[in-house]
Amino acid sequence: MNILNFIKSIGRKYALAGKEKDSSKTGIIPLERIRTAAVFLDADVPGSVNRVKQIYDYFNKKGISVTVFAITLGQQFFSEGMLKAVFIHKENLSWCDCPKQGRRHPSLNVGEDLFISLLPVDSFPVEYAARCSGAQFKVGRKQLSGDVYDLVISEPAGVHVNQIQAFDNIMKFIEIIQA
Repeated sequence: MNILNFIKSIGRKYALAGKEKDSSKTGIIPLERIRTAAVFLDADVPGSVNRVKQIYDYFNKKGISVTVFAITLGQQFFSEGMLKAVFIHKENLSWCDCPKQGRRHPSLNVGEDLFISLLPVDSFPVEYAARCSGAQFKVGRKQLSGDVYDLVISEPAGVHVNQIQAFDNIMKFIEIIQA
């Protein structure tokens, strides 16, 4: 580990200190009890425009309010299909990749009942949001230390699952859950 990564890790631990929600208060809940959702996706991946529209369409049909957070660390183009998404740019992150606070930066806390991360790799802004989220039900593609997610849909060994397939798989599992 180089010195910069070491310093970043200290900054991240400091940023999370005292902000993490109690994971014992979360658990798997049926879709009928979900009123609001937050979905995080990688906007730098091709096909993200279609994914945002599909996510909004899915949740709107179920009568669930949704906020899609599009994480982009590159030069993401803006198209009409992405206008509903809340973009998290490099400028919205501190030196240790924590989301900045304030009026000029989007809030990652939307009071969601359901938190979904579609990112297959570690992304500290999403980890920060997951750990600080008060969501009753948290779903991810890779478990974080401390068992942050209630449900993890991981990729089979040697198989790449894109964000579209991951969302479909996650929603299939959630629809099976009964009260």
